[in-house]
Amino acid sequence: MKLFVKVIVSILFICLVGFFALISYNYTQRPDYKSSEKTVHIVKYNNKFTLIRNGQPFEIKGAAGDSNIKMISEIGGNTLRVYDTVNIKNILNEAHDSNLAVILDIPLPRYDKDYFNYEDENYQKNLKKSIQDLVNRHKNHPALLMWNLGNEVDFPFSILGNGFTNTYNDLVNLIHESDPNHPISTTITGRRSNIFSLFFFSPKLDIYGFNTFGALYELDDRFSTLGPINGKFPFYLSEWGSNGPWENGTTSWGVPIEPFSSEKAKQIEQNYKLVEGYNKTNCVGSLIFYWGNKQESTHTWFSLFDENDLKSHQIETLLNLWNVSTTNPKRFHINHIKINNQAIVDSLILNRGDTAKAQINLSYHGDSLKRHDLTYKWELYPEAWQYQFSDNQVKPKKVAGYIVEDLKDQIIFKTPKKEGPYRLFVTIYDTDNYFATANLPFYILEKL
Repeated sequence: MKLFVKVIVSILFICLVGFFALISYNYTQRPDYKSSEKTVHIVKYNNKFTLIRNGQPFEIKGAAGDSNIKMISEIGGNTLRVYDTVNIKNILNEAHDSNLAVILDIPLPRYDKDYFNYEDENYQKNLKKSIQDLVNRHKNHPALLMWNLGNEVDFPFSILGNGFTNTYNDLVNLIHESDPNHPISTTITGRRSNIFSLFFFSPKLDIYGFNTFGALYELDDRFSTLGPINGKFPFYLSEWGSNGPWENGTTSWGVPIEPFSSEKAKQIEQNYKLVEGYNKTNCVGSLIFYWGNKQESTHTWFSLFDENDLKSHQIETLLNLWNVSTTNPKRFHINHIKINNQAIVDSLILNRGDTAKAQINLSYHGDSLKRHDLTYKWELYPEAWQYQFSDNQVKPKKVAGYIVEDLKDQIIFKTPKKEGPYRLFVTIYDTDNYFATANLPFYILEKL
């Protein structure tokens, strides 16, 4: 028995020594963050990281999305993050014409324990070939700022590596070899385990991007618990904005309660104060999300534009925060939206086929904006609640023919005949074609 214990202890000791030897070796492989002749690189001086582009310090201040590219520059931004490589040459050209730098995402299939593509040699070979071709096509474009390898990568903690980690590190090496002039980042949600894994097991990554919204205030606490690696890596806020669906309350049937756009504008103001604070540490900039229109829980939650590319009031808020304008973006404030005089969104249950009344209540700022200056658009959709957190979501089909009487800031409508969850939206446009939004989820039950 004593011999057995000694053998086990010896094995554990050897494993521990091997682990620390691997960690030490990987640490030596990390970027040196020294000044160079590269087009874009990161330097560290007096414990502060700085992004250098074309020989000059460059602070990322821009947006993540795919539309209205020129407007980013017009309101004071300098960077666009692009998620999709479709039509990327035209996007790079338009960004360059608008004096914008581009962070170009390289999409990767999500890794999990039940997903074995990364164990397939042919899959790995084809993936590497396609990424190398992409890099070679665009590495010399003057708008390119950096490559972002994978969005919200769930990087596994694997000492000896596995199909994913080995492929990922091969891709990092491949991109560096093909394009030594631009840094490589990846974007994560800021979990400590991911930070540790990337730091020690993918040491040649140049910079990390954090997608974080209402949890911005937690980043400092997370960094403080990273021990000796705290302050050893540069980062940027690759997505920030108003609070996300996972950060809000839900109804009794489990769908998130979306803030009115007036509340989102306030959240953006509050979160930007945190953004500015991080820019004074090891952060090299930030990107607001989402510069375009997309379905994520709803089609209005993160969308800074509508489907016709008209601007939300949050963009005016951003315009002020970026010190381009001193106008008051709060043209009006949404107080509440009610159905049958109810605004208790966590338990709004209606009978199917009934007649109901919905109304929106606003507060107006100043004498110039009157009630008749606004246009109201009411829409009813089934709830998009079948998606998992990481799914690509599709906007549900709008319910047609439900409005009985449209009275602008209120409507009389027929409730749907099919049981289930729904959401009533109202979009309010002003005379400058800015808009605000509110919605109210409810559940349809058969009459008892």
